[in-house]
This record gives sequence, C-alpha cells and structure tokens, in this order.
Amino acid sequence: MRRVATIPVSDTVKVILEREKGNMNWDEFLLMLVNEYKRKKREEGISDLRKILTEDDIREI
Repeated sequence: MRRVATIPVSDTVKVILEREKGNMNWDEFLLMLVNEYKRKKREEGISDLRKILTEDDIREI
C-alpha cells in the first residue's frame, strides 16, 4: 500500500477545496491544480515575451 500524507489547512480552505474537488480524489484534484498553475505560468511567460520581442525575433527563435 502506498504511503499517505496529510496537509493541514484551515476549515474554510478545506470547504472550498472539497467543493471544487467534486468527485475527484485528492491526488487527481491536486495534480490537476498544479498542472493548471504550470500551464497558466507558461502562457503568462509567452505573453510577456511577445510584448518585448518583434515578429522577426519570434520567427528566428
């Protein structure tokens, strides 16, 4: 059997997370949150680069 850990959070945060989690188990839900966060950060990085690079710069890359 795999090892399980607990993460202390306030009751308010737990209620919000449980509502958002829906039918997913905690592993699925937390991994989904992490993946979504990483995707958002990548998109922000690309957007920031587009602000400082010209179309020619982007084509050369």
